[in-house]
Amino acid sequence: MSDKMYRAAAIGRTGRGNWGHGLHLGLKNHPRIEVVAVADEDAQERQAKQEELAASRAYADWREMLEAEQPEVVTVGPRWTDCHLEMVLACLEVGAHVYCEKP
Repeated sequence: MSDKMYRAAAIGRTGRGNWGHGLHLGLKNHPRIEVVAVADEDAQERQAKQEELAASRAYADWREMLEAEQPEVVTVGPRWTDCHLEMVLACLEVGAHVYCEKP
């Protein structure tokens, strides 16, 4: 069995709604996950989630985060689903595995 560590990131509410149903919590304290970044347009939520996940960095723009961090695992957590497809496809473009609750 591999001891590989995975670089992970979480995309949050992106300006409206909430963080979904706690998808990002699956990254927390996982022995083979290093949370490298979170993304949220809201400054307070961004800081709160960065602290909660002990993420190295936080971004206002999820696209910038994906490009800069090149994560291997991403949770797509905005409660509003109309943005999920774009986010999931962008995650796949950088080669990340995606955890997204809704289409």
